[in-house]
Amino acid sequence: MHSLWSDGQDFPEMVADWFKTHGYHFIAFTEHDQLQTGERWVELTPDHYHGQVILGAQLLERYTERFGKDWVQQDNGRVRLRQLEEYRSLVEEPGRFLMMTGEEVTTRWLGETHYINVFNHVRAVPAQSIDGLSHLAMNATLRAAQSAGDDVLVSLNHPNYRYNATAEDIAASDLRFMEMHTALDSCNSYGDTWHAPVERIWDIVLALRCREERGLLYGQASDDCHSYTDLNYASGRTAHPGRAWVMLRAEQLTQAALLGALRCGDFYSSTGVELA
Repeated sequence: MHSLWSDGQDFPEMVADWFKTHGYHFIAFTEHDQLQTGERWVELTPDHYHGQVILGAQLLERYTERFGKDWVQQDNGRVRLRQLEEYRSLVEEPGRFLMMTGEEVTTRWLGETHYINVFNHVRAVPAQSIDGLSHLAMNATLRAAQSAGDDVLVSLNHPNYRYNATAEDIAASDLRFMEMHTALDSCNSYGDTWHAPVERIWDIVLALRCREERGLLYGQASDDCHSYTDLNYASGRTAHPGRAWVMLRAEQLTQAALLGALRCGDFYSSTGVELA
């Protein structure tokens, strides 16, 4: 998910509050090439979000109503974005709601781009760029992520976004996770006349990995959400939250327990079906 820290369209506290209110137990912001740290101010003007109207005044009004005037910091028409460690205590609740650290790392190779999520790292992973093949670019980001934390989880995002991550590329990489469904329409999860759906790509990857005895690659589902209210549709209605997620089994709601369940495959991905 994204917020005003990158190309999302709401304040991070509002986004986190939405997921908690709607029954989620854990989330992770994956801003582009950054963590929610440092000093950041935004101008909520009609041209702030990539030239598209985001009705900033209404977003600010909702934000102030929810968290109070004392919380919202303004200066000359600008609003300061709160860092994760500042607002974490407002929404986190032991045993009820947890916020993991995350980031979406831009990975460029030979004029193409992959987007790769990193979780549970202590410092931001810079955008990666290599003069090499697709699977080598994936591995470069994996190595960079591992140097940014002791127990990171790395997952390839929406391989059909620009149809430049083939099953063979993914299978040849050292990754153990990929998005096998992204709810954002522009990510082309269902493929088209000439391209396989991502679920089929995942199946081919598994077959290749088994043949080569290189281990499994787990499939996750994600919203990749950018819009959170009916105030705007700059990214289209499919950019809204609550359309794809993972359900996992863990004895505790801790980051270590969640990552452990993911790594051993004790989870399933869904767009609505629940398993008893």
